[in-house]
Amino acid sequence: MKIDVQNLHSGPITIPLNHSPKYFDIRDEDFQVVGKIRGSLTFTLMGDKVFMNGNLEARIRMACVRCLEPVEFSIRKKVTIFYMSSKNRKTGDAMPFDPEDDEVSYYKGLVIIPDNDIRELILVDLPDYPHCKESCKGLCPWCGANLNTGLCECKKEQEVSFTEQESWKEKLKKIHT
Repeated sequence: MKIDVQNLHSGPITIPLNHSPKYFDIRDEDFQVVGKIRGSLTFTLMGDKVFMNGNLEARIRMACVRCLEPVEFSIRKKVTIFYMSSKNRKTGDAMPFDPEDDEVSYYKGLVIIPDNDIRELILVDLPDYPHCKESCKGLCPWCGANLNTGLCECKKEQEVSFTEQESWKEKLKKIHT
């Protein structure tokens, strides 16, 4: 997506979003975008700066960190970014925004390409530790059975106390010999 800054002299431009994740290069082995990334963005010229605001929506699938079952959730967010020409990056011009509180990005020439900013706005909202539910019991540490579906039927090695087991230092010595 390219926004020609010169076209903004005649007024704001609103761009609808209905793109595949490939368009924004959103790929990872830890998550999957389900469906399209939707929303709309309005670009408004403010002197030599451009104000982008709008909303983004994406449906994400990740694995629960406890039981590894797939979890789907929606990201819905309002977005605001101020674009400044890279030639004005170091000048002390008065700004209609606070660079400490607002998202600021830079563009070269007369074209803004917001694709990387949109990608980052989605990625920053991904949870670090997704859960299928708060009460998820996870997997049995010995046999790997999903404890949400019932008790496992493994030999329950976990019942052996640590004092009965060989110490970790002794096991380490055996590895090196």
